[in-house]
Amino acid sequence: MSKTFIDIHSHKKNDNLNVVQILNDDTFLFNDFSFYKNSFYCSGFHPYLLKNNIQPSIVKKHINNLTKNQLLAIGEIGLDRSLKNDFEIQSKIFNDFLELAKHKSLPVFIHCVRAYSDMLHLIKNINFQDPLILHDFRGNIQEINQLTRSPFDFYFSISPSFLKKNDNRKIFEQIPADKLFFESDDTQSPIEIIYQDFSNRFQMNLDSLRYQHVQNFNRLFPHICL
Repeated sequence: MSKTFIDIHSHKKNDNLNVVQILNDDTFLFNDFSFYKNSFYCSGFHPYLLKNNIQPSIVKKHINNLTKNQLLAIGEIGLDRSLKNDFEIQSKIFNDFLELAKHKSLPVFIHCVRAYSDMLHLIKNINFQDPLILHDFRGNIQEINQLTRSPFDFYFSISPSFLKKNDNRKIFEQIPADKLFFESDDTQSPIEIIYQDFSNRFQMNLDSLRYQHVQNFNRLFPHICL
């Protein structure tokens, strides 16, 4: 059995040699790559950046300067109807970065809040074929069914916040095991503890969970092959 812990999306580096992370890349904000040394990462334009007056063109230029060995995925990018900024602008930026990911044949990390139908519409419009990872997924059973029955290759990444949902067992059981990941996101919880918490809550074998997630990771990124 694998002893590897997959942290599919994180903002905090973990130095445990048994942890494989994809770190969220904000280096376009401060031009310091030392944090990401010997790490995998993703880069994109989060809808929150609109309020900071960050230009999407700066982020796209940054991404285009990275090699595929440095960058595993585009993201996170997204749609969020809970934000006060213009949803049409969000949609345009989301579409632009989907096009970039399609051009580079890279998976995408997606932040989506109350906008699953909008997201599916935009993905369908450009006929996106690479994997799509729903970061910090907090949807319901109906949304899981809608996404898994779509023609697109969706994965579900859940964080410690998922354990606070009242109906989390039913939702967790609905997510296909070969489409599931855990993430530390911006929490202070190490991924090793997060795995243990999910294992305890849902009475799942820890080694089996880790093994399954390594298989899922290898399917997403066959050029790495853990």
